Amino acid sequence: MNKIVPIFLVLILICSCGIDSDVTEQLYNENAIELIFPENNSELVLGDSISNYQNKVTFKWNDTILAPKYVLSITNLNTSRNDVFESTNQELTVTLESRTRYSWFVTIPNSKYYSKIWSFDYLGANDNSLYPFPAEAISPASGSSISSTSTLVNLRWKAEDPNNDISGFDIYFGEEKSPPLLFSDMEVKYANDIPVEQGKIYYWKIITKDNLGNQSTSELFNFSVG
Repeated sequence: MNKIVPIFLVLILICSCGIDSDVTEQLYNENAIELIFPENNSELVLGDSISNYQNKVTFKWNDTILAPKYVLSITNLNTSRNDVFESTNQELTVTLESRTRYSWFVTIPNSKYYSKIWSFDYLGANDNSLYPFPAEAISPASGSSISSTSTLVNLRWKAEDPNNDISGFDIYFGEEKSPPLLFSDMEVKYANDIPVEQGKIYYWKIITKDNLGNQSTSELFNFSVG
């Protein structure tokens, strides 16, 4: 009798510590397809050149299920354009635009299996006279809501350039989805004390310029007040 009780207690502990089945399934789904290349958060400088602005890059992934077909989804984060491609292999060569930030993931058609989403900066076949990377919103985060009592907002963003020659920023801000120019040729990565009103949604974007006259446009950010 004394031997049965400890075994019974162990069984109770195992059951009580079990992972929720939905969580287990989600974790399994996200790891069913392992992305390999281009690597996450990388800066890619290679490819078979088609023109000064287009190059061929081969995407690669690994599938533990060995599916007969895959769907590769690639999003141009500069323009928000999404392209979808089918492949019967665990790799696919696609034409990309140089000096562009992309995200990508892979799914198996008509199934619940998918990969994680990775992103990377594609610089092109060489790194001469490269454009700045599109700026990223830091604060307010895009899609967020700030306090309803706020009457002023401070904008913060992240911006980088492969050649480290950023010359300035143009800031567009307003209530329209095509916001007007608010400041031009700013040399800092912030803009303080911009008036806002409760109950309104505001849109903003950043144009990053470098010393060679190249420029990139961020995605359209937004936030609400209250």
